[in-house]
Amino acid sequence: MNIEKLRNNAWAKANELINNIYNNSSFDFDSKLKIVMYRIKTEDSILKRLNEGKYPDNYIYDLLGIRYVLNNREDCYELLDSIKKIQDIKIQEIKNYIENPRTKTSKYKAIHIRMQYKDTPVEIQIMDIPMFKYTELTHDAYKKGLI
Repeated sequence: MNIEKLRNNAWAKANELINNIYNNSSFDFDSKLKIVMYRIKTEDSILKRLNEGKYPDNYIYDLLGIRYVLNNREDCYELLDSIKKIQDIKIQEIKNYIENPRTKTSKYKAIHIRMQYKDTPVEIQIMDIPMFKYTELTHDAYKKGLI
């Protein structure tokens, strides 16, 4: 597996996918979008996950991660419905952590969409402003297994 090639391909696809979603969905980004951000998984993170065996068959499902932060919960579902209709996107799995939290005590809320976009594995997270604030405040603790 050529990790550098995978990462370079993901960088090339990031803006293309964001623009595709913006231009080919019925969602009103101009009034409902607060933040859009993306990241490419680092080489160290990829190698760590591969060595841990967390990626079956060495398939990295979240090489490219995109997060949309919207005004409210209703907007999250509206964007999800719009993304489902875009032809170039091959959705593999949707996890609704708004309705179905990860654990009984988890306060993390978001919608995760695992997909393929032109041979690039992507995970999109959709959340509203309070969900985003909670995620930002608790991310380090989550990564350390504390919550």
